[in-house]
Amino acid sequence: MTLTELAFVMFWLVVIVFGSVFFAEWAEKHTQSYAMELFAHFGMPALLWCGMLILYAAFQQKGLLR
Repeated sequence: MTLTELAFVMFWLVVIVFGSVFFAEWAEKHTQSYAMELFAHFGMPALLWCGMLILYAAFQQKGLLR
């Protein structure tokens, strides 16, 4: 694993963790919906993970990542 790949992974780890927590707090405060809270805890990290995988593949094709 190169330093660039490590930086990419660490950045997305922070985005997934804090993005999910932020969305969970927002959903709890603004929607009062249990379904949205469940989505925030399980669905949002899955969506962000898929986004990371898509970006990783795109960066590999462009030669930015190995």
